Amino acid sequence: MTLDQFIAAHNGQRLDFDGKFGAQCVDLIDYYCRDVLGIPIIWANAIDWWGGDASFEGWTRNVWGDRNSKPPRGSIIVWGPNARAGTGIYGHIAIGVDPGEGLSFGSFDQNYPTGSACHVQRHTFDGVIGWGIRLAPPPPPDPCAQVKADLAAAQQIVHGQDAKLASYAAWIATRPQ
Repeated sequence: MTLDQFIAAHNGQRLDFDGKFGAQCVDLIDYYCRDVLGIPIIWANAIDWWGGDASFEGWTRNVWGDRNSKPPRGSIIVWGPNARAGTGIYGHIAIGVDPGEGLSFGSFDQNYPTGSACHVQRHTFDGVIGWGIRLAPPPPPDPCAQVKADLAAAQQIVHGQDAKLASYAAWIATRPQ
């Protein structure tokens, strides 16, 4: 599923991935990780996602005032507690959809403002800790690796035998008849 398909499928919905605390911002991210990114879900509060498992996310700290510091489309954006942003002690988390111009950006949110369904929301950088992007997965293992290794070993043996045969032929050529 692409990000656009994900937004189209869930816009206006209230998602509750774990079925425990109602439709929270983290529930949206859990679905996004499973359905779009194909990465493990971190069972944590929004703020605890920041810098999570480095094996699947490349994390970038927000540089306050740097207009070139922008969350890329598809990134997971994490807020800390911030009165201006309206985020409490558990922070907030959303999906970047528009990196913006350096003063504001667009994201796909749930429960921001509190109680809201999934929707595209404009934000300033108030309270944003940073964002994570999915790193490229490692290349799949070569299914022919063992065959290639066996072939290389066999070629070495053949080339070694060729050298022995050439040496033997040279010796025979030098023997008196």
